[in-house]
Amino acid sequence: MSNIKIDVITITPEMAAQWLEKSNTRNRSVSEKTVKAYADDIINNRWELTGQGISFYDDGVLADGQHRLHAIIMADKPTTMTVTKGLLQSAINGIDQHRARAVHDTLTLKQDYGRVTATDVAALRLCYPHGKTNTAAMEAMLVENYENLTIVNQMFGAQSTKTGSAIMRATVLLALADGEDKCDLAEFVDVLVNGITTQPHHKTVVLLRDMILQGQAGGGEAHRRAFMRKSQLALSRFLKKQAAKRLSDVEYYTYPLLSYSDIN
Repeated sequence: MSNIKIDVITITPEMAAQWLEKSNTRNRSVSEKTVKAYADDIINNRWELTGQGISFYDDGVLADGQHRLHAIIMADKPTTMTVTKGLLQSAINGIDQHRARAVHDTLTLKQDYGRVTATDVAALRLCYPHGKTNTAAMEAMLVENYENLTIVNQMFGAQSTKTGSAIMRATVLLALADGEDKCDLAEFVDVLVNGITTQPHHKTVVLLRDMILQGQAGGGEAHRRAFMRKSQLALSRFLKKQAAKRLSDVEYYTYPLLSYSDIN
């Protein structure tokens, strides 16, 4: 343990490239998605100095941090990180082997927003073109949309159900952001959750509700986004008091996705 040395160093893109070239000889494959997410944080000054940084084994081989180094190069911006040298070879058994902290847990622990749920995070990701996984970007999304997200969550209530899924919350959140009336949206949510119709155009919502309860909203991200577009169409028709007999797949968003430029 006496051979381990820890410093706080501002790593330039040139240093990062040199370390990767000379020391990154035993490592897993690089995830471009992770590199881009880290680089986005660095570019937009969201990168935080923590105990997790760059680590080297006692033979000089890079033990941890290749994605951070690639991100510094992509961002083309010097970044301050902790740098640990002299790890024993057996340290590999403890690197990235423990439970990762979920984004919603981290945001809740910050005590600035109250309880943030996994559904909140999933809904916000659906509201942007490409859902980012890193906490700093998610926090920026939460700050930007906190008021509207709170309103939407109040409409759906605390209980998590299929009709109150992230897809449906994102559908209503985007409509609210686009200027639709809160009372009209609350009526839509009430019919969606309870399935009780009092007006002819409510049948459009019940049609959507039946599709959700039949499990048609499940699947991967592409499928969820496709179903959200269909949900937006149903919401739009409801607000126009149109009764639909069927809901077709659509290639466009009735209510536009939010822009990353809003949070940078």
